[in-house]
Amino acid sequence: MLPVKIACCTGGFRNLTLEETLTILEEIGFKYVECTTDGKAHIYPYLFEGRNLSELEGILRQSKVALVAVSGGWSDFAVANHQLDAQYESLQRQFELCKHFGVKLLRVFASHLPPQYIDDAMVSRVIRNIKRIVPEARDKGVCMAMENHYGITATADDMLRILDGVSSEWLQANFDPANFVPIGEDPVHACKKLLPYIAHVHLKDVRFTGKGRHNGYEYCEIGAGTVDYSSILSILGEAHYSGFLSVEYETFEDVVRGTVIAHRNLKKLLSKVPGSAV
Repeated sequence: MLPVKIACCTGGFRNLTLEETLTILEEIGFKYVECTTDGKAHIYPYLFEGRNLSELEGILRQSKVALVAVSGGWSDFAVANHQLDAQYESLQRQFELCKHFGVKLLRVFASHLPPQYIDDAMVSRVIRNIKRIVPEARDKGVCMAMENHYGITATADDMLRILDGVSSEWLQANFDPANFVPIGEDPVHACKKLLPYIAHVHLKDVRFTGKGRHNGYEYCEIGAGTVDYSSILSILGEAHYSGFLSVEYETFEDVVRGTVIAHRNLKKLLSKVPGSAV
């Protein structure tokens, strides 16, 4: 059985205010939201620009869309030693905000190094540096969900190397099927490999146009690309995945259109998954 808890990641809405974004998501039919810090949007001012949390509380209280996850900024555990303290301070602020609002999940990245700079020593460094922040996550009751996102986390095996190396319930996987396609990995096979670690799912699609910046691929709404979501959702259902399914549409110019279609297509897909109640 696959509980239907559909959220929306607000990265694509970063050119709109949080209030505008929540209003749109409520009109579309979302009950849950994953707010982003990317692009200094939505949650960012309350973390790093001194905006009062009571203001954010008021915005969230007036909305019928509940905050269930935070899409953290561009964390990087491969940075030089003199940059680590600033990295940890940033994460600690995000943990504190999550705890304040009862949010149990923070999306993180392992590193953004290009592939040519990644070797065994760098992987070991990333594992060591993540281990250092794990006690903070545990103390605040916030799970870090590490996204598969090229470079050091390009493949499922790359992800497993870090997840197994850190070996903590406070570091799990943010499974983004579409991110596997441009590097030539089958998202269905990746889902099966990462299944024990999947704590959160991002749902976007991807297609080859020859013009996209990821080896010629560009992202699109679910149903307009090549990801076999029918199989992925069935696998998650059979494993009794109980987390959120977070729609992610990242093109600013038509973010409302794309999100509406993605939401509709996801509900159609879920209606065919045994045990799902849409």
